[in-house]
Amino acid sequence: MIATIPGLESAKILQFGMQLNMILSIPGIASLFGVKSASRIISCWPDQWHNGYEEAAAQGLVAGINAALLAANGADYTPFVLDRADAYIGVMVDDLITKGAPEPYRMFTSRAEYRLLLRADNADQRLTDRGLAIGCVGSVRETAWRAKSADLQTARSMLETSIQPAKAVAAAGLPSPRDGAARSAADLLTLESIGIAEILPLWPALEAISPRLHSQLEADYRYAGYVDRQQADIDALRRDEAVTIPAQIDFAAVGGLSAESKDILRRFQPETIGHANRLPGLTPAAVVAVLRHIKRQQKQAKTRAVL
Repeated sequence: MIATIPGLESAKILQFGMQLNMILSIPGIASLFGVKSASRIISCWPDQWHNGYEEAAAQGLVAGINAALLAANGADYTPFVLDRADAYIGVMVDDLITKGAPEPYRMFTSRAEYRLLLRADNADQRLTDRGLAIGCVGSVRETAWRAKSADLQTARSMLETSIQPAKAVAAAGLPSPRDGAARSAADLLTLESIGIAEILPLWPALEAISPRLHSQLEADYRYAGYVDRQQADIDALRRDEAVTIPAQIDFAAVGGLSAESKDILRRFQPETIGHANRLPGLTPAAVVAVLRHIKRQQKQAKTRAVL
C-alpha cells in the first residue's frame, strides 16, 4: 500500500507505529461526516478528542460508506444515515452532533432510549437490508442472510399459528391464562422463563425450527410488548428527522427566537428538526419557530415558482 503513494515507490518500512491526533472539533458537522464547507471531502471524525477505538471505527465506517456513495453517484447522492432507533452508531452520531464531545465519548448502552430494540442478537435483522441497499454487504453474507430471514419468517408463522386451548396449556405444565382463552406458542414466549424448549411438548412440530434461531426468536417475542409501546416515540423521532433544516438558513431572520436560541442554533447548526429538538438549552417554542420559518420559506418558494 505504501508503494502506491507517489514518491514512496521504493520506501521500506523499518518499524510500524501508530499515532493518534487529538484535536477538538465542534459539533454541527453533517451526520454523514461530510465537511459542509468542502462537499468533496468526507471526514471520519478522528478529531473528536479521541473517542476510543470502537467508536472511531464506527465513525470511519459511516464516513467510508458515504465517501463511496459520493464517489459513485456524485453530489446528488443520498447520504447513508442511521438514526437513534436503527443502531448504536446512530445514537453516537446524534450525540456527537447535538451535544458535542467536551470529553472523550464512550458508547454506553444507557445512552440509547431504545436499547431493547438495539440488541446484539438482532443486528442482522436491523441492518443487513440497509447494507444491501447501498452495496456494502457481500454475496456470501447476502446468501446467508436471505436464508436466515426466510427461516425466521417461517418460524414466526409457525409460532403464531400454533394454538392450544387454555386447558391443554395447563395440562402441559405451562402457565395457564386466567381469562381461559386459547394461547399461541408466540403468546407463551412473551412470558418470563418460557422458551421454545419448554413449549415443544405441547407443539412437537416446532422441533422443525432450527436451534440456532431459538434465542433470537425468544428475545424478539419477550420484548415485543415493550418495543411496540416505544414505536410511537420512534415514529415521532423519524417524522422529526424527516424535516430537514436548509444549510443556508439564516437563524437571525427567524422570528420569535431569543438571542440565546439563535446562538445555540448557529453554534450547533442542526440538520433536522429532530436534531434541533435534542439540542441542550433550546426550548420547544424555539424549535416550533424554526419549523414555521422553514414552512413559510418553502411556501414562498413554491409561489415564486408558479409565478
